[in-house]
Amino acid sequence: MIRPSLALLILLGLLAACSQQPAPTPAGPTVGGVPIYPGAHPLDEPPLVLRGIEQSHGAGLRDVQSGAFSTKDSADRVLGYYQDEMRRLGWTFIDQITFGGGDDRIQRFLKDGHRGIIAAVPDRDQTYVLILDGAQ
Repeated sequence: MIRPSLALLILLGLLAACSQQPAPTPAGPTVGGVPIYPGAHPLDEPPLVLRGIEQSHGAGLRDVQSGAFSTKDSADRVLGYYQDEMRRLGWTFIDQITFGGGDDRIQRFLKDGHRGIIAAVPDRDQTYVLILDGAQ
């Protein structure tokens, strides 16, 4: 006969195993492990400001994957999406850097030894989006 405490431990172990959810995954395409903003269009030639951000923020990271995109959505909307989606995917928000008179912003995230960097740079009727994912 199984003792009650042993039976309880077995039951708790089974319940824990059944309740574990698989890790969430991005719903669409990604750059490394970072989702591409929905509806964004890839840029053949990123503007100079995005190339500068990629050089400065990609320095010191290994195996960097990057992508540059544009969207008609505002920078606020883009960064709001990344705040929600990156957290949903298990990334930890590190900080936000503002430059270019306060309109250009970079958000940095961390997950499993990788740094995810999102830059949103408004320009007239569009927002440029830069995504970097690299190992620290």
